[in-house]
Amino acid sequence: MTSTFKSISTFKSILIVSLWISLFALSGCGKTPLSEQSTESAPTAATAQNDTQEITAAVEKFLNAVRAGKDEEAFRMFSPKAREVCGRDELPSIPASDTAEFRVDAVQLVSSNEAQVRTTMIDLDERGQKVEEPIAWALRKTEEGWRIVGTAFQFFEGMEAIVINFESREDIAKAEAQVEAQSKVIAARMQELQRATLQR
Repeated sequence: MTSTFKSISTFKSILIVSLWISLFALSGCGKTPLSEQSTESAPTAATAQNDTQEITAAVEKFLNAVRAGKDEEAFRMFSPKAREVCGRDELPSIPASDTAEFRVDAVQLVSSNEAQVRTTMIDLDERGQKVEEPIAWALRKTEEGWRIVGTAFQFFEGMEAIVINFESREDIAKAEAQVEAQSKVIAARMQELQRATLQR
């Protein structure tokens, strides 16, 4: 699969709340919001802190592997179903970077086995200036521990966030089509701008 997602090297800025809302539309099957899908109650205060620590550790392990270019280690941090449905070659690949940094901004438990995590990716742009790009992740607690099942980010500034459910081939195809459609819109806008500039 020649995936558009494999060309992602930076994530365009968007308001964090927009990503947060977008990610709540993601479900394990890509059909029902997490808040409606879960039949379990929210975790108690006694377990919430431990869960939050485990979730944070899982996301940090994944992002550290991404940053270091350890593809196999990053792949293992996806849920078993995501690995089975997509296969290693069809999950998103973010180029390794010696200058990249990240931080975990917030962890929200949706239920005892579902969570959303806000992160910020930090790297240098083409001019050597630091840029911060938000990206949100959906996780589920599996027999292997907390694993990533989805993500939400903005590919182009000012456009609708891209929400990807890694456990659904259909949802991945829809997200890829959304990126391609947005790319065409941006290309058309660039052409219009170039024509306007030449006519001056």
